[in-house]
Amino acid sequence: MYTKRASSGSRLPIVGVINTGSALDPAWEGLRAGLEKLGYRDGAQISFRYEPVAVGAPDAREAAERFIEEGASLLVTIGIEPTLAAQEVTREKKRALPVIFLVVSDPVGNGIVTNAPSPSENITGVSPANETVSGKRLELFKEAVPSLERVIFVYGNARTAGLRRVREVSRIVGVELVEYEVRDAAEFDHFFADFVFRAGDGILRSTDGINAARLPFLLDLAREKRVPLAGTNRNDTDGGALLSYGANYFELGVQGARLAARILSGTRVAALPVELPRQFELAVNLATAQEIGVSLSRLFLEKAHYIIPVAR
Repeated sequence: MYTKRASSGSRLPIVGVINTGSALDPAWEGLRAGLEKLGYRDGAQISFRYEPVAVGAPDAREAAERFIEEGASLLVTIGIEPTLAAQEVTREKKRALPVIFLVVSDPVGNGIVTNAPSPSENITGVSPANETVSGKRLELFKEAVPSLERVIFVYGNARTAGLRRVREVSRIVGVELVEYEVRDAAEFDHFFADFVFRAGDGILRSTDGINAARLPFLLDLAREKRVPLAGTNRNDTDGGALLSYGANYFELGVQGARLAARILSGTRVAALPVELPRQFELAVNLATAQEIGVSLSRLFLEKAHYIIPVAR
């Protein structure tokens, strides 16, 4: 655990950051880099407090409470669970402490903001919009692997996962959707421990805290079973997923840094609309394709923004 603390007597504004899962680390890295570029360097103009928390544990709430007690000027929550925890704690304590969320899809549907263009409470942020792009992700998966017949989709939050769009697109592209809702990492692992893969299967990673926390497990499973895995962002592809489609999480962090800088300079949260990604990117891992025996067409590869080549 890394927690940076200001020295006693320091009057630097405290920025408390709560993150769930290493899969979301690029957003944290982007936030730091973005703020430093804007003149907010840790230990000089601001003091970061960083807390990685476990999905399904009370850690996120405890971290939010502690940051408030320490006099934080701003909370940054990465993922749905810490965002809901920060919302709950600030409401209970009747504190208008600004909160910026990163990598939280469908913030209106999840009850985080009532109005994305003009947040009415103390929360705004940057959404990867997975509730809408999840369908496009499945469409690209089928295009990349035409032999795909059955897609396994295990999710922990139907809204952030974009379940409705995934169902719609599965019917359009003609694949069987095996969907399963889980409440925690134990249920996630149990599902895959009992699941029997067959030819024509593929795994579509969902976008929620459980999937983010269990990404290393999912990548290892796909490699072991030689099953194509479609991830949600470039970090997944770097880790070994066949492909990914979605926002660049580092860039989401950079966007969040701009919001943070404005809040630290005195702008009210209500004046800062929830932002969407500036670009969605398709990433492809040719090394994984070779390893699991998938041949990707030239036409498909021409659509990719980022390609990991086969090591020589």
